[in-house]
Amino acid sequence: MAQTRETRDTKGIISFLIATFVVTWGLVLIATRVPEALTAMVLSLCMLVPASVAIFIQKLVLKRKLIGDNGLMIRVGNFIWLGLSYAGMLALLFAVYALTFIISPDVFNFDTPVMAQLAATPFAALTPPGTVAALLGIGLTIGLITNSLFYLGEEIGWRGFLTPKLESWFGRRALLITGVIWAVWHTPMIVLLGHNYPDSPWLGHLVWIPIVICLSIIFQSSQLKSGMVFAPAMLHGMLNQVAGVVTMMMMAPDVFNPLLHGMTGLIALIILVPISMFLYLRYPYHGAYPGELDLAEDQISSDAQRNVT
Repeated sequence: MAQTRETRDTKGIISFLIATFVVTWGLVLIATRVPEALTAMVLSLCMLVPASVAIFIQKLVLKRKLIGDNGLMIRVGNFIWLGLSYAGMLALLFAVYALTFIISPDVFNFDTPVMAQLAATPFAALTPPGTVAALLGIGLTIGLITNSLFYLGEEIGWRGFLTPKLESWFGRRALLITGVIWAVWHTPMIVLLGHNYPDSPWLGHLVWIPIVICLSIIFQSSQLKSGMVFAPAMLHGMLNQVAGVVTMMMMAPDVFNPLLHGMTGLIALIILVPISMFLYLRYPYHGAYPGELDLAEDQISSDAQRNVT
């Protein structure tokens, strides 16, 4: 008996989730047993897991193409929306850190250990604000390109593979479901390695879940408008680059609280929640994701032909 599209998609989704979680969490366990200098490298490998598994499932299990329509959103799309997504993310990040400054001005201090280490580099010729501006400029241009493989490593899996298939069943609620799954995927990194919340991992995880759900909506909306997975990968990279530079270069370690400040804290939710709610309510697809409709029609036609013969 021929498998229906729904049956194959169910197997594909379950296989993707099991493999992604098992491989990633296994890598995290390895990271707990290697020298601390290697931990960052292992975490970088974790970012490649969702895409690697998605490509394997898409090609060998579902027997579908990777690039173009009905693929993993790896295609050329609308570059105007890509640019608008870039500008929008810059505005969002600025708003979060500006609000952090308004609520907790004492947390901002250029006298940080990392800034002191740069005294022996060419950056020493710049003022502290100039150094931060230069690093942000590099991170938001060259950094996005050189690290794009890692950002695509997550986004091809979550946004290119998982969400469109969930959306064909759950409509826009798939954005929330993917957000929860994405947040839970980070659990061992936070709990075992102290990722983002080294002093309060479990409490930090409770803050992290709604943040990631909001980001899931924002990232998926950018993919919908641009028509390509490169948009959420770009936003993911911008978030990592800006948060890393600002936290290390501008925030006093003895004052900074990741549960409250910046993109990992409750202050971020003040900005993220209304934006994500607005995008979620305006998200137009309540059924199949663009491209999945054509695939469904092709599958129905193919099944009908097999039944006739």
